[in-house]
Amino acid sequence: MRKTIFCLVVVYVITLGGIAAAVQYGSMEAEDFIGGKPGAIKVLSVPFETNVQPDQPHPKTGKLGGKYTIKEASGNKFIGVPNGAGNNSGSYVKYNISIPKSGSWYFWARVIAPSVADNSFYWAFDIEDKDAVSADTNKTNIWDFYEKEELRKNYTVEWVWFRLNSRNGPFPGRELDQYGPNPTPIKLDKGIHLLYLIHREDGTFMDALVWSQDKTFDPNKTPPTSVRPEDKLATRWGELKSSSLPR
Repeated sequence: MRKTIFCLVVVYVITLGGIAAAVQYGSMEAEDFIGGKPGAIKVLSVPFETNVQPDQPHPKTGKLGGKYTIKEASGNKFIGVPNGAGNNSGSYVKYNISIPKSGSWYFWARVIAPSVADNSFYWAFDIEDKDAVSADTNKTNIWDFYEKEELRKNYTVEWVWFRLNSRNGPFPGRELDQYGPNPTPIKLDKGIHLLYLIHREDGTFMDALVWSQDKTFDPNKTPPTSVRPEDKLATRWGELKSSSLPR
């Protein structure tokens, strides 16, 4: 855990009808949280050997269980809960998210989701520590990675970017519905906001976060190019390998 806020805010330029427009986004390493509740969620370093749940098929071999190695990560570190730690421990981490402009924001995370038993966190914005619980409440939500039956063929032991979603609100529908051309944003005012990631399932890992005002932006397809990084944080996008998500 680092006490310094390592938050990268950059501006990239897109062209709309021949007019250049600046679109802002931010990013953060998953290990750069500012606090939390110690326990199941740990900062891990590559290479890291772990395993798929013993009763779940390995994405590469099709056999139940089995080991795999996480060989790379942005900044060589990531967070997660190794298998065997159990579920819903109440462990959490929290981040200071810098929002440079009030409005709609779309969040993504770079994750590994190897099976239906290793594919989720809880999340919440701007709650109190006492409300950061391992449960789907009116203040916390489930962030699923390939939970719906149609998506389970995409389980992977490689990093992939996944859009923020929920099961029971505040977004309509489920994760598959939220990947259409009109995703539901998080409405945030300009300033610093607290994002909580809370333990739900072991075997789930997260490397980085990115947030954008552009609802069409997909870091799986087009990693952002830094034009004006602030806070003197080195841009690491070249290290973030892309994978594909279904549409």
